[in-house]
Amino acid sequence: MSLLPPAPARILDLGVGTGWTSTFLSLAGYDVVGVDIAEDMIEIAWANKERYGAERLEFVVSDYETLGFYEEFDGAVFYDSLHHAVDDRAALDCAYRALKQGGVLVCHEPASGHAKAEESVKARELYDVTERDMPPKQIIDVGLEVGFESHELYSHSWEPEKIGPVKGLDAICRLYWEKLMGFFGAWGESRKNYERRKMVVLKK
Repeated sequence: MSLLPPAPARILDLGVGTGWTSTFLSLAGYDVVGVDIAEDMIEIAWANKERYGAERLEFVVSDYETLGFYEEFDGAVFYDSLHHAVDDRAALDCAYRALKQGGVLVCHEPASGHAKAEESVKARELYDVTERDMPPKQIIDVGLEVGFESHELYSHSWEPEKIGPVKGLDAICRLYWEKLMGFFGAWGESRKNYERRKMVVLKK
């Protein structure tokens, strides 16, 4: 969260799935709008919002490649979701237009090799989802093409860090860390491959 503007900034969370990142950010004091194309996922996201008592949080069923927001947000996030885009340029362009001048987009995505990984092949077969390589260079190059003025690149820590005594935050961190580890264990993504991921920050 240190890569985002400080709370209570307004944040657009793109491709949220069950909404755990949105709930996490809301509990940390941010004003969050979470977006996902899957209506059933958004239903679960609303349930998670109620479960954890998250305020200043709403969800929208929409394709993040065709969003209509314009200069409404201080920050935006693609957390493990941009690689599902059919058109990553359209997705990054929508994120760019949604940000206020000076806003930042934080991207955490799988590196080269993801599309051919066993877990990605299985996901395509089972769920008919897009699974693409999304290395930092691609995000940066396309981001600059759509108008972002600058970029920064950060290493990703494997171990979770305690970020503050926010009510309900420690519990949700532990819960989703366990789920994340279970996911990687089930699908077989190695720690080495996961640590090759980088955090890309694009500034408008």
